[in-house]
Amino acid sequence: MQDLPFDMQAGQPPFVVVQAEAADDRPLAVLVDTGNGAPYDVLLSPAAAARMKTVPAEGSDKSAAAIGAGPVTFAAQSVPRFRLGPVELRNASAGVSPAVDGVAKQVGRPIDAIIGHRFLAGRTIAIDYAAHRIDFAARVPGGEAIGFTLAPARPLTLVSVTINGHGPFLMALDTGASATLVSPAVARAAGLGGGQQVSLAGAGGLDSRGATLVQGRIALGPYARDGRNIGIADVIAPIQKAAGAPIDGVLGADFLAGMRITIDYGSNRLWIQPSS
Repeated sequence: MQDLPFDMQAGQPPFVVVQAEAADDRPLAVLVDTGNGAPYDVLLSPAAAARMKTVPAEGSDKSAAAIGAGPVTFAAQSVPRFRLGPVELRNASAGVSPAVDGVAKQVGRPIDAIIGHRFLAGRTIAIDYAAHRIDFAARVPGGEAIGFTLAPARPLTLVSVTINGHGPFLMALDTGASATLVSPAVARAAGLGGGQQVSLAGAGGLDSRGATLVQGRIALGPYARDGRNIGIADVIAPIQKAAGAPIDGVLGADFLAGMRITIDYGSNRLWIQPSS
């Protein structure tokens, strides 16, 4: 089988962490984050880069890249070999920063590396949240497809959703976010109220400690789910600025729990189906 298992512990946020191999053949814990738009094949923690003996990239010592809501400076490096399932890259571009360690703290588990849109671009991937498996060379399934676009300034996967029947709202599909997150203005437009103060986990570096957590009905294309967690926090404006798009919020992995999502980055289409 070409798909890979990923570790998702019961009661923990549904983050996709898989094992990759690098030049030293030792495993790397890699977070799959569709909300990461950094222009590198892989992002590495300083410890992982030192272990892998990366080398500086020619012509550039440092490069600014967007992670979360704001810019982070990465040291531009090169990895001789990086393999994740059926995908093997030679001389892969790598961005090295302590920001990866910060993501690990937010996710609540050790993370050596992060892959985002740069690695996924042009591929068809399938994440089965019930079976805990991910396929980086998936086949396009049958059934009705849902179209998406990419933000112009930062390649976020943008989809149109409704919340409690209101909308549509333009949301960034983010497997690195534990729950859906909207601005207070969108919450009012969707009729969301009440809730409790929480701190939401996320891989993007957003500070949502002051979020209010409510539940609502979220629909993406023909697929709708009741009782989904929705965080309300005033942190969307920096994402809009970084993406260059009027994003209303972030659609987190909680929406996909127990389901299988296939994303074709070659045709800008996705499918949501019951888990096999």
